[in-house]
Parts: sequence; C-alpha cells; structure tokens
Amino acid sequence: MAKRRKKIKEYQPDRGENLIPSTDKKKSPAIDYPIFCFKYLEQDITTFQPKTKSAILGKLYNWSKLTWKEINTLDRHKMGYEKIPRNQIKGIKAPSFITPDVQSYLVFRYQSKKALIGHKNDNAFHILFFDENFNAYEH
Repeated sequence: MAKRRKKIKEYQPDRGENLIPSTDKKKSPAIDYPIFCFKYLEQDITTFQPKTKSAILGKLYNWSKLTWKEINTLDRHKMGYEKIPRNQIKGIKAPSFITPDVQSYLVFRYQSKKALIGHKNDNAFHILFFDENFNAYEH
C-alpha cells in the first residue's frame, strides 16, 4: 500500500501564527518614524571632530524616537526643520532619484547653527550634505 504524501501549504507572507495582521494597509508617512539614509552623502564624516560626530548621532537618535507628524510641529532651530528652495543651496549635487519637480530640501540643525540638508521621500530622509560652516545657503 502506497504512503500518502502530505501536501505542502503555499507560502503566504502576510499570514502566520506569529504575525499580527495589519488593519491599515496604507498608513500615512506622517505618522511613521524617520529612517535616515546616508547612501547619497558624498562627504567623509570620519574626518569630522568627535564632538561633531557625537552631536550628529545624538540628534539622529532623538529624531528617530519621534514620528514625522511630531517633527513637523517642532521649532526649526530645535528638533524641527525648515524648507529651503533647492536653487538657494550651494554645493549639493542632487542624486538622480530627486526629480526636477522637487522644489526644496529639508534642513535640520544638529549642533548650534550646523545643519544637515536632505530630502524626505515617504518616511526615509536622505542626508545629502552636512553644512559645517553655515554657508550652504543665504540666511
């Protein structure tokens, strides 16, 4: 008598005993937490002073604990940001994924007047430039 083979169930990535089903398939990026991306940064931050690197890391850590909605409500000189038109920022080569219709970059302060400049795409923030000398744009 032949043995019956057990049928293997088809893999379903959104189901399983250890997964919590999502009730909201399309969450607003404003309620998500920021993800910081350094892929397009052309500066070598290993040459920065230890105090500066520590300030950057501390701010990134603090921002990562807030949602984009919370960050949007904060003062630009504290934990918030300001929008600066692209044509006013000097010395930044836009990566190819930033299309001409993107009119501005976001500027966050991380140490006094020192700023990091980048582009928000959904909940990812692509860091493009660290303005160490406060001269990337007119103030």
